[in-house]
Order: sequence, then structure tokens, then C-alpha cells
Amino acid sequence: MKLSDLKALCEKATKGPWEAAKHITEPEWNVYAPDDSVYANEGDQMVVIGYQLENNARFIAAARNAMPMLISVVEAVQNEMDDDWEMPMSVRIAIWVLKESKP
Repeated sequence: MKLSDLKALCEKATKGPWEAAKHITEPEWNVYAPDDSVYANEGDQMVVIGYQLENNARFIAAARNAMPMLISVVEAVQNEMDDDWEMPMSVRIAIWVLKESKP
């Protein structure tokens, strides 16, 4: 998946923060996000995905919350690579790997 595709998915997803919490009456976990529907009150949340194992729910919420920052970091590094070849070799190699990993 290209970075631009990932960024588009992120921008279309329900805004965060998302959080994982144990279901009230079941042993599974849900992932919640702010409810921005016209019928929601301020602070209401909606279930994004339910009935998950705790580790999966926590990962889904953390990944969604971290994605905008991670995309920004990759974009900044790619911009630096295009503009400044005086960066350390390890950074240049990491950027090269990121660019080569595109399908």
C-alpha cells in the first residue's frame, strides 16, 4: 500500500481519539470513537468494532491514534531525502527501504 493510499484511508476514517474498553456485559473488548452523527450529544461515543480480543482492540485504537503522526514523520523524512543528501547514511538507507517497499 502506498503512503498516499494510507493517508487517504486515515483522512476518511472517523476522527480520534479511539479507545479500547472491555464490553460492559461480555468478556470481549470494543473499540470506541467519538460519535459525530447528527443525533449524538457532545462526548458521545460509538462502537467502531466490537467483540475483539483485548490485544486486538488495543492495537486497533493505538494504530488509529498514531497513524496521522506516523504519516507526517514519513512525509517529512521523504521531503528531507529529496532536499538534503547531507543526512546520515542510516537515515538515507531507512528512507530508501521505505520507498522500495511500495508495491
